[in-house]
Amino acid sequence: MNYMRKYTIFLITLFLALLCGTPCSAIYDFDGIPLEITAQGEIPGRMHTYGVYGLDDPPATLTFDLDGEVQWARTYVGVWGGTPRYTGWTDLTVNEKTLPRIRLYGSDDKSENVYATGYGVYWVAYDTTALLTPGRNTIIADSSRFEPDNKLDGRIYSVVTLAAVPDASGVTTQYWVAEGNQNLHGEGWDTSLHSTTLDECSVTLPVSDIQGVQAASLTVKLLTSTRGEPSYVQFNSHDLGPDVDYPGYPAGVKDIADEISFNAGYYNPIRSRYVDIEVFDVLSLLKKGDNVVTFQRGRDLDGDGIISAAEIPP
Repeated sequence: MNYMRKYTIFLITLFLALLCGTPCSAIYDFDGIPLEITAQGEIPGRMHTYGVYGLDDPPATLTFDLDGEVQWARTYVGVWGGTPRYTGWTDLTVNEKTLPRIRLYGSDDKSENVYATGYGVYWVAYDTTALLTPGRNTIIADSSRFEPDNKLDGRIYSVVTLAAVPDASGVTTQYWVAEGNQNLHGEGWDTSLHSTTLDECSVTLPVSDIQGVQAASLTVKLLTSTRGEPSYVQFNSHDLGPDVDYPGYPAGVKDIADEISFNAGYYNPIRSRYVDIEVFDVLSLLKKGDNVVTFQRGRDLDGDGIISAAEIPP
């Protein structure tokens, strides 16, 4: 007689969306809206991430296939406003169902699930759990960019969908999803109005148990990224991602927000203008209790008190 031994592989997926809250009303803030956990759960299957990346004219179309029914899903659209004074709108259509139009009000924005910050950077979140189906799914994001008399820039940074899908693989995935729109910036933006700086931000992800965990990945999503300006992501105080070789900089410099997505080793890199999405293996760094993810827009590498861009190396 043959006996099949049942086992469970535990995976940890931690997804963060940061633009360099809770799923309710947001309000514009120049320095941004801090990252907060908006979803947390466990699924007998996997958390899937699909997206199109890189600032471009609307509409932006995302297509992907799902192998089963969705337990939880959320779709995000990044829109560039141009300035916090310009207003407009964004639309989302999921499998031919158009959701209610969302107005973008710039510095006056208080719309539900709209994270607005800086000089008109919008991160819009949608619950798409009931709209996704097994098989082919098509999501189209549009904006008021080509509408007569529109002033909103309206170009779309990216469309990203997270989908938790049960399956029979024997894998159990625990996931944490954090949303926010933290505007990391220096004084050079507008010293007459915004003389403060915001060099880093963090979010804490509580993990109650790591026994049996065989894989752990951290996915981060960044907007308004600029290649050539060293930037960092840390997990429990450890730098993530590969080193870069920039002339004039010391060894060990990182540039996570380099407008090239998936260049941390998991997938084939793709160019993504003003956008980055990265997946990091954090299994060796994961611990029971609080796990802290920190984003840094740069570092003072020579002790002069200034975070330098690539054009002015230390």
